Amino acid sequence: MVVSVYRRGHRTYVPVATASGFYVVTDQIPLYVNLSQKNDRNASDSVFIKDSPITFDVKIHDPSHYLNNSAISYKWNYGDGSGSYISNSPISMHTYTLQGNFSVNLTVQAIIPVPCRPATPTPPLPTSPGTTTQTSNSSANTTETTTPAITTKSPSDLDTPTSADIMEGTPDEGCHIYRYGHYKSTISIVEGILQVNIIQMTSVQPTMAQAENSLVDFVVTCQGSLPTDACTIVSDPTCQVSHSVVCDPVEVTNECLLTIRTAFNESGTYCVNITLVDDTSQALASALISVNGAPGSSSRPVEGFFIASGFLVVFFSIVALLLYRRYKEYKPIERHAEQEVNREGLSVYFNTVKAVLFPGNNERDPLLKSKPGIV
Repeated sequence: MVVSVYRRGHRTYVPVATASGFYVVTDQIPLYVNLSQKNDRNASDSVFIKDSPITFDVKIHDPSHYLNNSAISYKWNYGDGSGSYISNSPISMHTYTLQGNFSVNLTVQAIIPVPCRPATPTPPLPTSPGTTTQTSNSSANTTETTTPAITTKSPSDLDTPTSADIMEGTPDEGCHIYRYGHYKSTISIVEGILQVNIIQMTSVQPTMAQAENSLVDFVVTCQGSLPTDACTIVSDPTCQVSHSVVCDPVEVTNECLLTIRTAFNESGTYCVNITLVDDTSQALASALISVNGAPGSSSRPVEGFFIASGFLVVFFSIVALLLYRRYKEYKPIERHAEQEVNREGLSVYFNTVKAVLFPGNNERDPLLKSKPGIV
C-alpha cells in the first residue's frame, strides 16, 4: 500500500510526502510465542535447562479485533512423549526431564460466531405432464389442462461449494466459522545450575596488608551443573543500591562447594548477592550481613578524634568556670536619686497616718524629733 500526500497549487497538485507498507492477507491466525525460564542466561538461543519449568506465552496478532468474541483453544505437543495438551489459556508451562533436542508444535483454533445463513427453501415436488384439474363453482363449470414446466435434477448434479468457500464465509449449523494458526520450533535442553545456597558466613582476621578491611568468607553450594564464574554484589540493606561488583572465575572439580571471600571497607549492614554462572544458566543467592569493622579501619581514628575533642571541651569549660569565680568584680546595686526621694516620701506619709490613727503607740519623749510629723 502506497499513500501519497499532495498540496494544492495554483493549477496543479504538488506531491509533498509518500509512505508505503507491505501487508499480508491470510486465512491463518498470525501468532508468535515467547519462551522464558527462571535461571536461563539467554532466552534467544533456544537453549534451556532441564528440571526447570519453561513458560510458553502465545501472542496473537489481531489489530482489527476480529477474534474478540471467538472461543480460542491452544493445543500443545512438546515433543518429549508427554502427549498433547489442550488449554484455553495463552500461557502454558512445561518441564523437560531429559536432555536433548525437542520439537514444539502448537495449533491455535478460533471459533468465530457469525450471522446464520438464511434457510434454503425446499423445492416443490415434481408432477407428471398432462395432469387435468377441474374446478367448479355455483355459476359455471370450467375445465383447465396445465402442462408443468418444472425440471428436476439429481442431488449428485447440484453445485457444491468448495472447501475454501466453506472456510471463508460459510458458517456451520451452529453459525460459526473456524480459523487456525500454527507454530513450530526446536529447542535444546541441557543441564544447568538450578539452585544456589549460602550455608555459612565466617569472619576472617585480616593480614597487615588488609588491616583496613573486614573480611568475610561465604561458603556456597549449588545444584545442577558446575559453575565457571562467580559474581559478588554488595549493596545497601534494601538490596537496591549497589556498592561494589566483583566477578572472578572459579574452579570446581566434582562437588559444587566453594568459598568466596568478600572485603568490606566500613562497618554496617549489607545485602550480599552471590551469582554462579556457566555457559547457559545462572543462579542467585542472597544474604543480609552485619559487619562490625576491622581494628585498623578508618572509622576507629574518627571515633578517637571525637572522643579526644570531647575531653578537651570539658577541660576548658572547667578552667573557664574557676577563673570566672576567682576574678569576678563586686558591683554594688546602684540606686537613682528619684527612687530614693520617692521611697523616703512614701515612708513619711505612712508614719503620719499611723500617728493620727494610733496616738497611744507613739513615744512620749522620742529621741528623733527632726523629722516632720513626729511629735
